[in-house]
Amino acid sequence: MNKKSALYSCYNQTLTRLLDSLVQRALYIYGVFLFMQGELSLGGVMAFISYSGYVLGPITAIMSIRYMFSSIRPSLKRLNAFFGLAEDVRPKLAPPEPKGCAVSSFALRGVQFSHTQDALLEDINFTASPGEKIAIIGPNGSGKPTLIDLILRFARPQRGEILVNGRDAAALSDEQYWSLFAVVDQEPYFFQDTLRHNLDPAGRHTDAQIVQALTRCGAADFFQERFHGDLNHVIQFDAGDLSGGERKKLAIARAILKDAPIVILDEAAADYDFQAELHLSRMVSTGFPDQILIYITHNYAYLDIFDRVYQLTQGRLRELTQPEILDFKTKAFYAHAATGA
Repeated sequence: MNKKSALYSCYNQTLTRLLDSLVQRALYIYGVFLFMQGELSLGGVMAFISYSGYVLGPITAIMSIRYMFSSIRPSLKRLNAFFGLAEDVRPKLAPPEPKGCAVSSFALRGVQFSHTQDALLEDINFTASPGEKIAIIGPNGSGKPTLIDLILRFARPQRGEILVNGRDAAALSDEQYWSLFAVVDQEPYFFQDTLRHNLDPAGRHTDAQIVQALTRCGAADFFQERFHGDLNHVIQFDAGDLSGGERKKLAIARAILKDAPIVILDEAAADYDFQAELHLSRMVSTGFPDQILIYITHNYAYLDIFDRVYQLTQGRLRELTQPEILDFKTKAFYAHAATGA
């Protein structure tokens, strides 16, 4: 489809340029002919050729309509196919938990997922309880984003179960299930709206609670400097006026305010400086005493603050021993020293 679209684009551009070239040459020839016949002055010829550009523009636009429709057609087909999908109805395997229920345990049991015949994730198992902090590490391409998609029900495992309080999570509706999570993505999204509405879209918290969340995540200083302490300050679309680190801090504050039973931080410190990263590690260590914290990271310097550390490699999730964690921390220290960061 991309090759076909590129071919249409090349065809359209070539035809448009050819038409422009031919029409301009024809106008020059015709203008010279009129000048030699004495029907137009030299100034009249130049004016005629200049104003002809206003005619060529609409003609070129009309010729481009076919290309525009050819580029839109694949998207329309996918949209129609999406609207034609059957509604996702899950069997009621057990009485569903009420929305916002307490979570006493969360587990993946024998989960397997693949995009092709080869399994991307295979026999994934882990269990977490409130108050536990779990880190998941692994090289690029090991499947960490896919694992998060499975946990958040953005993808479905071909085998295995996701359990909430020991029961199959398939019994929960999407609304019930997603209410259990507060997520900080690698690229958090923000609306062009007030800071208050971006942090507390449901309007359930007081100003003091929102400011307290900003303080907890280390955003108090730039909240005062950039927003002058005003929660009604309107940020740009997708927080385009903020740095990557500032966006992450606001996203963490939003997760704190949601107060969900399970918190997922995906590379939360990726855009942080050293001081901000140190503050985040302290908050992660003590800031979620009654919640399950799942932390995806490439930074091994603070692995000792987690109750358990899992390594995802070659599609399998393996819990690291304390000597292995220490080895990862040591390598991170020497790598940090070698780069002079």
